[in-house]
Amino acid sequence: MKVSHLNSKLRQGFTLVELLVVIAIIGTLVGLLLPAVQSAREAARKMSCGNNLKQMGLGILNYELSNKGLPPGSKGVANSASGAYGMSLNQGLHALILPYMEDTNLANLYDKTKDWNAQPTSVAQTVIGYYLCPSSAGDQLLTDPILTKLNGMSSSSYPYKTGAATNYLLNKGSTPYWAMSPQADSLVGVGPFMLNMVTKLAQVTDGTTKTIAVGDGSSSKKFGVMNGAPGTYSTINGVPGIASGIPTNTAVATASTNPLGALWIACQPASDALLTAVGLTTNCTGGNYAGTAIRLNQNPVVRNQAFLTSGLVDTTQGDTSNFRSDHPGGVNFLFLDGHVVSIADGVDHTLLQASSTRAQAEPVVAE
Repeated sequence: MKVSHLNSKLRQGFTLVELLVVIAIIGTLVGLLLPAVQSAREAARKMSCGNNLKQMGLGILNYELSNKGLPPGSKGVANSASGAYGMSLNQGLHALILPYMEDTNLANLYDKTKDWNAQPTSVAQTVIGYYLCPSSAGDQLLTDPILTKLNGMSSSSYPYKTGAATNYLLNKGSTPYWAMSPQADSLVGVGPFMLNMVTKLAQVTDGTTKTIAVGDGSSSKKFGVMNGAPGTYSTINGVPGIASGIPTNTAVATASTNPLGALWIACQPASDALLTAVGLTTNCTGGNYAGTAIRLNQNPVVRNQAFLTSGLVDTTQGDTSNFRSDHPGGVNFLFLDGHVVSIADGVDHTLLQASSTRAQAEPVVAE
């Protein structure tokens, strides 16, 4: 009888109330721990992003050591008759530094006698891990509407419509305008990278520790793309820019209809004027440049600036792509000396612009 009585007590288990209390406690603990786990994951992704930028920094500096000058943002010539963007460009910085980042095999597959848009599909669609931010929610392969248009016109010259993305954009400075070297060197607020412009370290009189080289450029669909007429630009310390807000007379299109992002192989900007020239009416932020004329993480993203086929600045437009990130609260930047800094969204815009120029002698963002 005693054994049977004990067994009956053991079989009683938890009551319903006790189970509900336990479940409530577990739910509360999970709710408390989840934000910490997510924060830890994002911290790891942000650190990995910083390491990618540092790798790019090593590639850029190794290139400079071998060539006595920083790599140009793009190499090529203006040509209104051919070239994906009214330009004939055969290589951009992302491709130029591949041999200096121990990626010689891919570099050898790149045909240096052809424009970037005429490279083999296998090269254009090679996903390069260190060109992608782990926090970016964008696609790894992006379709460029200009390439799609040109592909339909001449598939032999333009063999692909889709290329591998990069989330790291070259700094062209605080100027919203474009030019080819040598005109680019005379732009007010010019950064270290532009079309055919080879920056010598001696020209970086602000100092390599104070000059941005590369920054985050998310292709996440949370960012829309600005449509409409160019906005009115105010002047900040003599440099054209936008102090706040977005350009006027604009309509916002989502990234699903206007692709946002950059291809690592695409070494030039895209703008309304050039899109119209090939019969397109939508906008995109193709090309792998950005600047600080626009505030960090401004959404919608403002289009890149056009250039004239003569290589001179097109002063009729003032659009430029801004740096943007999926990291909460800030954007990662690589500086020319190779160190990486996260700059907060609310940073003083004048100081951010000062950090993006190579020779303006302004105060810069404090670390």
